[in-house]
Amino acid sequence: LYNLIFADKKEIETEHAYLKWLEGMPELPAYWDKAEALFEKQGFIRESVTGRRLDCANGYDKNQIVNFDCQAGGIAIVLQELHELSVDKGCPLGFEVFGPSTGLILQMHDFLGFEVPEALGDQVLHILRDVMNRSLPILPGVVFTAKPKKAYHWGAL
Repeated sequence: LYNLIFADKKEIETEHAYLKWLEGMPELPAYWDKAEALFEKQGFIRESVTGRRLDCANGYDKNQIVNFDCQAGGIAIVLQELHELSVDKGCPLGFEVFGPSTGLILQMHDFLGFEVPEALGDQVLHILRDVMNRSLPILPGVVFTAKPKKAYHWGAL
């Protein structure tokens, strides 16, 4: 994403934007250093939600190490939500459930995209809001929130 956002910028503009971004989150470099130190000590790093681990079997990769907890933890939560939607709630939002190109049509990191008949839009929003706003026992005091939206095309989201 970083490369895509700044692909048309000069190097100095990219550096300036990056430093400006970091001003809003000054704790990140310390977190990155801590993640790297933990990886170097253990030879792996775990994400906070399910405990999955990253070993970097293909060699040391700083970007993977410093982003693993956030990215892998985010998808772990989304996968728990998908399980709850499909198994526990019996919500029929699988692939092509309402015909071609319907149901769950996109999942990436912390995003789920569904295409459903217009008549079911409000009902699906309610179900998603109920399932996707949650706390996890492993992370006391942390509340994960989501604001499902509906639109007739991607550009309106």
